[in-house]
Amino acid sequence: MISKYKRNTPHVMYLCGADRLVTCGPGTLRQFGCICCSRPGFTKELESALSARISKHVHIVDDDELLTTALDSVSSTKIRKRLIARKSVAAYVAEPVAAYMVEAQIAARLQGHKCWQDT
Repeated sequence: MISKYKRNTPHVMYLCGADRLVTCGPGTLRQFGCICCSRPGFTKELESALSARISKHVHIVDDDELLTTALDSVSSTKIRKRLIARKSVAAYVAEPVAAYMVEAQIAARLQGHKCWQDT
């Protein structure tokens, strides 16, 4: 009975945001393929930036289903830049996350003043 059904073979793909896609090597994209979550409104721009040979290996999806509009302006890049500049990130992360960042000295680690391996 099972032999009637087509067997699906798992396929590993790279999952990333738009900022990581532009740094990903073409060999990796060709070998694995990629699903890229793009912020709403940037999909067309991202598609036009990809070469024709690479674009067939990349599936771009808007993350408007994953990201609420209240968090639309938040990005890990923005948070890292604010930490490096010694600016507050309280408006961008939950209170426990902000407290952890202070306790773990994330800003000092991003600035290179403290080693990531140090506790």
